[in-house]
Parts: sequence; C-alpha cells; structure tokens
Amino acid sequence: TTQKTNWDYEASLLVGKDTATVDLALGKVPGKVFKQRKNGQLNYPATGKKRLNKKAGGMATIYNNYSSAPQSLVASTRLETPDGKVFRLTESVVVPGAKVDGGKVTPSSIAVKVIADRGGEDYNVGPIDKFTIPGFRRTAKYDGFYADSVEPMTGGFTGEAAYPTEEDIKQAKEKSALVLEDSLKMLIRNEASQGLKVLDGAGKFVVLKQTVNPDVNDKNEFSIFVDAEMSVLAFQESDANALISDGVKKELRSDLKPKTFSLVYGALKPDFVKGEMTISVTYQAQLEYPIDVEKLKNQLVGKSELELRALLFGMPGLANT
Repeated sequence: TTQKTNWDYEASLLVGKDTATVDLALGKVPGKVFKQRKNGQLNYPATGKKRLNKKAGGMATIYNNYSSAPQSLVASTRLETPDGKVFRLTESVVVPGAKVDGGKVTPSSIAVKVIADRGGEDYNVGPIDKFTIPGFRRTAKYDGFYADSVEPMTGGFTGEAAYPTEEDIKQAKEKSALVLEDSLKMLIRNEASQGLKVLDGAGKFVVLKQTVNPDVNDKNEFSIFVDAEMSVLAFQESDANALISDGVKKELRSDLKPKTFSLVYGALKPDFVKGEMTISVTYQAQLEYPIDVEKLKNQLVGKSELELRALLFGMPGLANT
C-alpha cells in the first residue's frame, strides 16, 4: 500500500461555439449552442374578493331583408329580445345589402358581438329566435332588419366574486417564468447528445411575453399565458479533461501519479453575443507513488528475507505491506 495525498489544481476553461478543436495554448474547447422556445397557459388561484355586476354577452346574427343597399350600424346599437331585454353592439358594423332578383329578396347577414344593457344573471338568455332593432321602430326598416342567436348569452352575474390581486398576478408571473425555465432546461438536456456537459448557469432565459387573463374560472382561478426562450452553451467533457490533463502534467511531480480524480466546475460567465463562456475548473485528485509491478517482481527474485525487507521498505512512498 502506497502513501496517498490529496491535490487540487485550478484552471480556467474557455468554451467557444466557433472553436473547432481543443486549443491547449489558449485553454479553449469547442462549444455548441442549443436553443429552445416554449409557451403555455397556467392557472393560479385568485385570492381577492369584490362585488361584481357583470354583463352577459355573446354572438348574434343581423339580417338585411329590406333592400340591396348596405346598412351601417354604430356601436351600441340596440337589439331587443321579445321580452324586452336589450343587448348592444360592441362595435360598428355594416350589414351587407340583400340579394334582390326579380323582386324576390334573399336576406344577407353578418355576425356581431353583443353585450347586455344591464348586468346580472337575468340576461343569461337564449338562444333567441328573433331580436328587433328599436332604432328602426316606426320605419319600414323595422320589419326588414332583425337578428337571432344560436348560442345563449353568458357571463351575466351580480354578487361577490373572486379576482386576482396585484400580488396574485406578481407571484403568478414569477412562478410561470420558473415553470417554463425548468421545462426548457429539461428539453435542452434531452436534446444534448451523450457526453455533452450542460452546466447550471450556462443558459440565457428570456421571457418574450406574459399575458394575464383576470377572468376567473369555476375554480376561482385566473390564467396567465407565457412565451419564453432559452439558449445554452454546452461542451464535450472529454475535451475539458484533455485540456486540464495537459496542464496537470506540467504541474505534477514526476514521481506522483493520480489514483482518482474529478473535475469540479465553479463560477462561469457566458457571453451569448460572442458565443463564448469562461469557466473556473478545479481538478481534484488523490495522488500516489506509482509502483512498477514487473520491475519489482524481477528485483525480488532470488533475494533473502533480509534483502526483501530492505528492498520493500526502501521503496519511496510506501505506507505498509
């Protein structure tokens, strides 16, 4: 058994995406940039409470059964249900002219978005077979222009409801960014081929877009859409071993050899504009005095016990036999 000693060797490693081979003189190894982009919508609990008077809304179809001339309708134009509930256009529209052929009129139509004139559940109605347009009352257009809806109006509500507070939104943005960052890291690690080293901190994570939808679902959760991108600079660990081993040979005493060793990566500084990254590396080894077994065998042949003892215990770096 030989004596063993621990030894650390510190070096700096430069990884470059434009480097083709290991450069021992510059301490540089080839690198490869991996880039991934991902988006997703995540839900979070809304902890705020407030009194709401939300208006119902939905889609309706307006028909022109009056003439071949188009008809402009301004935003807030009223559509009235048979029982007197009023919905208004959310934006201005132009209803196309009807097709008139030989005195026969074929109605034209256009889909429009409408919202209730008042808040509350009473306006969650429909489908509606026929809306009238009160603005045309007492004119010939009153019978020629009308509307219907094939889907019910929804969203009307009066009462206490959950809503996302500023703190809810702040935490949701932070958590969503972390979720996508972890997901992108996993995608890149899976993409990187075997032997490539991907270090923590060797990536650049950018949130491209975050859009909050404050409307809550039936679980009192609001949603946030996040779009993010990550770039990572990786390298072959075998290249790093070759580079560090070259430096070790120059520093290590010739009568000592590494029995075990490992590379410990420290502080790193990526520069994705240049496509480079500097890394501090510590080579940690357990050193021992090497024994030339074949030479020793030849030396032992034909020796007396006394000579054997003198030979063995005179070996450098011997711990015990």
